[in-house]
Amino acid sequence: MLCGAKETIRRGPAVIVFEYGRAGIQEFGTKPGMMWALLHEELGLELSLMHTWLGGGQALTAPEFQRLADAGAEWMFVAYPPTVRR
Repeated sequence: MLCGAKETIRRGPAVIVFEYGRAGIQEFGTKPGMMWALLHEELGLELSLMHTWLGGGQALTAPEFQRLADAGAEWMFVAYPPTVRR
């Protein structure tokens, strides 16, 4: 996970592009709620699908992120400070 990079991310502004879905959930033992807690709650980043962010769309909610990660239909996400918009 990204825990080792927390201080670097806090110095930001950091935009993090990451793949996350069923394979990561199974391989690394992370749950979508863990990723949300770290990136959004602890580090204050918004999360979006990559294509939504590039198009200027809205950030995801926790339930939306959970549903997308669990479904495995989308896996390209971006985490970004609320002040950094595409």
